[in-house]
Amino acid sequence: MNAKGTLVGLMGLWALAAGCNNDVSGPQMGAARVTIATAGADLNPHGYVVGVDGGASMAAPVNGSVTIVGLKAGSHSLALGGLAGNCAVSGANPRSVDVVAGGTTDVSFAITCASTARTGPIAFVSDRDGNADIYVMNADGSSPTRLTNNPAADLDPAWSPDGTKIAFASNRDGTYTIYVMNADGSNPSRLTAGRAPAWSPDGKKIAFTVDVGAGVEGELSYVYSMNADGTGGTYIAGDYWPYEAASDPAWSPDGARLALRLREFWDEVGYVTYIVVMRADGTNWRYVAYSSDDGGGTVASPAWSPDGTKITFISYD
Repeated sequence: MNAKGTLVGLMGLWALAAGCNNDVSGPQMGAARVTIATAGADLNPHGYVVGVDGGASMAAPVNGSVTIVGLKAGSHSLALGGLAGNCAVSGANPRSVDVVAGGTTDVSFAITCASTARTGPIAFVSDRDGNADIYVMNADGSSPTRLTNNPAADLDPAWSPDGTKIAFASNRDGTYTIYVMNADGSNPSRLTAGRAPAWSPDGKKIAFTVDVGAGVEGELSYVYSMNADGTGGTYIAGDYWPYEAASDPAWSPDGARLALRLREFWDEVGYVTYIVVMRADGTNWRYVAYSSDDGGGTVASPAWSPDGTKITFISYD
């Protein structure tokens, strides 16, 4: 069999070949050749995954083809996954394909990716009118417009990916709470206790920080995620020993991972601060930056590059 890779799935042995024909031996076996064409800006450099019948999946290129062999003749469902939030498939996904015994059936996916660069107004916090409120202005600094007007502090504005809403934190209820309002400041809606909201790239989730009081040697905090309407709050990180303070969540461009700040206390060395990357469900942690607070240093505020290959952060020495 002239195959460049193999994958064992529930349906038997699959061979993966990039753009080449493979032996589809067996009287009741066939193959599916999946061709992918991606256009636009800020493409995902890691490519995609193709799944068959809701089961095992395999890597697929941003532009090119893969051939899945060893499929039983008949109808199968092929799904393209791993799309970044700025990318969309044209047409149905998953797609039905009829595999013919001894043959190779072609199926194609066309993906368009929009630029992740923001060109619209900028949301910011200012106390120019005597209180911390949310404002917007044009990208050149012109036409600042006040959106919130409340005696409490309104902080941490975050645009939804489609630019129609702004999430923010306010202590107008006595403790910091996350609200969402329209881009013009109308219809503010209370979601849940928390601060530092961050929208997922598809606009369906919001990650945020919840302060939960004093711990052994300082403040405790969680990172949670929830649906954009405030339902389905899910714990991500923080609060259990020794990870006392989890904060500053930031979504990767494909929405699959979160970067955040962890501050922990050790009897031997005092506070230590990390930037960590993990799956969006809080599993599979990976440490990417570190600072000891003993010398006054810390790391904070992680932010992803548009292609998801780099993370910037603030470091205080």
